[in-house]
Amino acid sequence: MSGSFNLKHAADGNLMHGPHGHLADGCGGGAACPCAAATRCGNCPDVTPTQFHVTFTGVTICADCVSCGSGLSFQMTEGSTLEGTFVLTQNGDCAWTAFASDVGCSGKFYFSDDCSGEATEITFAVQQVRTGPTQFEIQVTDESNEVLLFSATLDAGACCAGYSVLNGLMMCGCAGDGDSLIVALGSGGTATVTPC
Repeated sequence: MSGSFNLKHAADGNLMHGPHGHLADGCGGGAACPCAAATRCGNCPDVTPTQFHVTFTGVTICADCVSCGSGLSFQMTEGSTLEGTFVLTQNGDCAWTAFASDVGCSGKFYFSDDCSGEATEITFAVQQVRTGPTQFEIQVTDESNEVLLFSATLDAGACCAGYSVLNGLMMCGCAGDGDSLIVALGSGGTATVTPC
């Protein structure tokens, strides 16, 4: 596995994924959304988009049990897919999210090495953070920010601009342990992001 896996908090300290509600859309009926937000992101050298669209293509969801050893394993729900377009709504000065209720991927984790026994459901959200004046990070992650389907970092000078980026996760598996455990349950594919 490769890539950056440290998006537990946005640059401004906001939690990336949590019990937040959606911010008001303000762009109903398919109308184009303005790039200027009421609150600017301090890391944007240009205007701050209020929303982004992200389209995922070619992401492979892991079908088999992924065992991390030490009595911990994970498996995606059959039929889960990341193909499609999602709306990322600003939920912090420099963070945009499509919440788990809109993403529809799910899986389970087990306190066993072979995905047996009692399971706990995990769901996934799409998160994009502007981490500095020239960089975006985008992930599809569970609430713990440790189980990932997609993770990428991109250099981009402007905030109100589109980009495409390849998934930094190249295979299913586990890396690290304890508080630094990262689990990849997706691999490959591309995210295409546009301000909307």
